[in-house]
Amino acid sequence: MGKKGRLLLLWVFLGACGLLALWIRAFEPKPLAYRMVMKDQEALAALAEEGLEAGTGGLSWPGVRSVCVYGDMVDFSLPSCFRYVGFYFSPEDAPRGFQNTSMALQQEGDAWTWREGSGDNHYYTERICPRWFFYQMWF
Repeated sequence: MGKKGRLLLLWVFLGACGLLALWIRAFEPKPLAYRMVMKDQEALAALAEEGLEAGTGGLSWPGVRSVCVYGDMVDFSLPSCFRYVGFYFSPEDAPRGFQNTSMALQQEGDAWTWREGSGDNHYYTERICPRWFFYQMWF
């Protein structure tokens, strides 16, 4: 293979790597959660309010693994292999523990975190916009 052929092959390889990186980035949970909330905030809020009024799940949204009501919050769980991740609706615009459990959240800048004292479990949440929060939980 000549010099031009190797150079062309290198450019094709680099282009393919770039496209793969963009494709992976498009499905990362945090950017995906932000895009979903910012794009469909009103419709998502209406769905969340419906769930809160009914007090039950049975709700769904495209691209979301499950929509569950936990007390006075609605959790939109996103597909993930190694952690629990998604976004939630908090009518009082307050950060919540994972699935609305009682956690001593510590504010760290614009986010809130929790770490298990005797283990490696930890939780992270941050505000996307008023009443909407992104979260990740590691067990």
